[in-house]
Amino acid sequence: MLVLLVACYRSKPPPRMTPIEPPTKKPAVVQPSGAPLYSYEEMFADIASGPLEHVGTGEWFGLFHVYSCVYRNAKVYVVNIYCTKTREMKAFGLVVLSPTRGRAHLYAEAEKPISTLRRSDYFTYRFEAELNIVDDKLPAVSLDFKYAQLREWDETRYKRYAAGCFAGVEIRRPVNGCMKQLKDFEQSFPESHEAILADPPESYYKLVKDLRERAKREGRDWKN
Repeated sequence: MLVLLVACYRSKPPPRMTPIEPPTKKPAVVQPSGAPLYSYEEMFADIASGPLEHVGTGEWFGLFHVYSCVYRNAKVYVVNIYCTKTREMKAFGLVVLSPTRGRAHLYAEAEKPISTLRRSDYFTYRFEAELNIVDDKLPAVSLDFKYAQLREWDETRYKRYAAGCFAGVEIRRPVNGCMKQLKDFEQSFPESHEAILADPPESYYKLVKDLRERAKREGRDWKN
């Protein structure tokens, strides 16, 4: 009888263990800031709203010796500021111009070409947005513009000094705030973007790589 009991005990299967699922990482999001400005997420939603058509390649206002590539879809213009054909720069500049939301600018810089890196490798990553101003000095941007017309419009916009807010880090130091006209949002705008600028979505990395590949075909090398 004792032998039988021992045999039954040894043949009993071990208890089933419930597998522990690893925690699912939730993507960072932009919390509402209340500011009447483009947010990082809204900007990327507009970029992804349709295929980007190449408008043209040339010198962009404020830049010398480096060419930019301009694209558009049904909602926005997308400007790849450093659109070099052969040698990728160690900086990435993206400008988005919307007829209804205004202007947004995203800038990244690191020790190596940006398309090969992740956010943790950058020493600068900042986002800024400006009010959408339309008046007798600055007409609304048209999605029918050709490259030269858009460049001229952007120069006019620059001289109009539209108020804006900014958030992120520059040389690993926080740079956050707003111009005087938007002083009420000088805390909420940076705070609303803190998480997503620390941990960008995969759509950001995909866009960087896509624009890099297009620059090899549509870009131009440095102007001497």
